[in-house]
Amino acid sequence: MSAAVLAAAIALTPMSAVTAAAEVPQTLHSFQHCVAQRESHGNYLAKGDQSSARGKYQFLDRAWRHGLSYMVSARLVKFGMSSANAHMIRVHLQAKSIDRWEPVLQEIAFAAVISASPRGWRHWYISGSKCNALAGKR
Repeated sequence: MSAAVLAAAIALTPMSAVTAAAEVPQTLHSFQHCVAQRESHGNYLAKGDQSSARGKYQFLDRAWRHGLSYMVSARLVKFGMSSANAHMIRVHLQAKSIDRWEPVLQEIAFAAVISASPRGWRHWYISGSKCNALAGKR
């Protein structure tokens, strides 16, 4: 899928829906910032040195890319994107590593995981990390 088709899919959706899909609960903003700084210093293009970890939140590309693309697509539909446009984005995401995903889609991916269950924060749990306390153990 070309960048133009992706841009069109996003443009045809009210920006408020895309923005809302990227939001995490207010109570997790500090956790989100801490994880982004710890994992990649906020760099969307980051690549792990010793694993397939990719992107701002260092998702393991081999383990997450396929399923995470579905989570992003479902979240976009939940917040108002048409199923057809969300499908185009899912296909687009599956074709490239997570560090090559557009920043807003990486944000939506983090929001999807963190919101999927009360323990979504555990994907970023590291013993002794100050980020753990910021998760609020919801």
